[in-house]
Amino acid sequence: MSEFLVFIEVRRPANTPDAEWASLLEREAARGREYRISGIISRIWRVPGTRQNIGIWEAADATELHARISALPMFDHMSIEVRPLALHYLETYARTVTGRTRPKSAGGGSSAWKDTE
Repeated sequence: MSEFLVFIEVRRPANTPDAEWASLLEREAARGREYRISGIISRIWRVPGTRQNIGIWEAADATELHARISALPMFDHMSIEVRPLALHYLETYARTVTGRTRPKSAGGGSSAWKDTE
């Protein structure tokens, strides 16, 4: 699987009725949960004060990623930027030396690594 850094900004069209927008948000949230639980979205963050999110998505290739993104209910209301990611040598080093893939927590400046699942 390949990893992609995906930037998404949601834009609500001015003429969209509230009920229609609420329905779209519900369907989008359901699809997002499905993608997160299945591992399609491996990490995701909100950008405070905006309608943006940044996530790490996994797919076999760019074509599969496009199919998954375009299946989002809000796709027509999104501005999307995708950057393919390549493995950095420090990731390989960390996995080799510690057998772990990422820090245990992002807070507190801890340099401890979490065991792979």
